[in-house]
Amino acid sequence: AKNSLLGWQKSLKKWSNFNPKKIKSIEGFIKTYLGPLENDKGETASGDNDITLLVAGGVLSKYLNDHPKTKLAPEILYWLSIAERRLSSTYFFSLSDLYLKDCIKLYPKSRFARKCYNEYAENIEFGYSGSSGTDIPVEEKQELERLKKILK
Repeated sequence: AKNSLLGWQKSLKKWSNFNPKKIKSIEGFIKTYLGPLENDKGETASGDNDITLLVAGGVLSKYLNDHPKTKLAPEILYWLSIAERRLSSTYFFSLSDLYLKDCIKLYPKSRFARKCYNEYAENIEFGYSGSSGTDIPVEEKQELERLKKILK
């Protein structure tokens, strides 16, 4: 817990002078702050980047709302999903899964659609895995197949 707290303090200090109004390029923002997280999912899951994901979630949500037709929408939905999965504790439904499904359904030809599908499938498999193995319900398997067909 102490290490988590120290990590948060360090991250908060890094973001203390950040002004979202001074972002010149959303692509640059993603590349600079989220790109490094792409290669190390373990680090994302550990909580070391929670503040980065929190800030990025706000920046990306606002950008997508202000620019709904942006060519970056699939990538933004992917990153919103990653942030939501890590930061949210809502168990009634998964906003993260909704972002991933939108990425797949709305942008099936985008290079991020496959990433979104893989992330979604991984989340489903993880969610239905335990000490007795993996037992994915039929409905979820059908949903995975339906989404996979969209990509073809």
